Amino acid sequence: MASGNGARASEVRWLRAFLKRFYYAPPLAFWRAIEARALGDGPLASPSLDIGAHDGAFAATWLLDRPPIDVGLDIEPVATADTRRAYRTLIAGDAQALPFEPGAFQTVVCNSVIEHVDDDTTVVVEFGRVLRPGGVLLFTTPSLYFHDLLDGVIRARRHGDEAEAQRYMQRTDTRIIHKHYRSLDDWTRRFDAAGMDTLEHRYYLPPAAAAFWDRWDSRWASRILNRPLYSWIGSRKLRRVVPPGFWYKLFMPWLIPPYERALREQEDPSVIGASLYLRAVRR
Repeated sequence: MASGNGARASEVRWLRAFLKRFYYAPPLAFWRAIEARALGDGPLASPSLDIGAHDGAFAATWLLDRPPIDVGLDIEPVATADTRRAYRTLIAGDAQALPFEPGAFQTVVCNSVIEHVDDDTTVVVEFGRVLRPGGVLLFTTPSLYFHDLLDGVIRARRHGDEAEAQRYMQRTDTRIIHKHYRSLDDWTRRFDAAGMDTLEHRYYLPPAAAAFWDRWDSRWASRILNRPLYSWIGSRKLRRVVPPGFWYKLFMPWLIPPYERALREQEDPSVIGASLYLRAVRR
């Protein structure tokens, strides 16, 4: 990472933006900020599609001052101020059977969505179908290293308890609804079969960052009076007493060191990570 106050401010802008949006869930803000940086801030050629739009919270924050994405699609879209900022059109649809003509889009974004879908093979075929020749896919998903980098798995294995490590993996997948993981080679082969060439890839959320995220995300998901902690912090009642800005100022100094460390470590192309970014082009 470049040095200097200007460069540092530029690097931290993603963390600032996502913590302001997800002030009630700093582990989520941490993950999303690193993810947004992996996806980059380049122009998105129209017509553009975001698969997995949901409530638009990620896209609206990631876009910064860029124009909206043309279409946001989700199996259960939720119209919000974020979706109005992020998308020109918001529709309901299934990634396994996209409701568009072949070659309808120049850009397709699929950010940490495919791991939640039953038939990821069909989704990749749909990417290739709706992209026009020369069209670009921006794609992220948890990597094959995801489980091994979880803090709970590391701690269990440190004590020689592989059974607990396996249980921790299963509990995590159930909690965050992850259905499958694939290797980089597997994704590139599937892209190739769908008519796409992988031009770029990189891992993000390196080992220390992944362990940090897992350690705190599991705590933020812990339940108090049958509600997770992040639900209490983000509740309307508490916002009347404690404004979001208080939490932002409280959590930002805590998140900056592991965030900047993650960015430095990701500069090494040999470093693995809990998630994977790929950019592919339709032949």
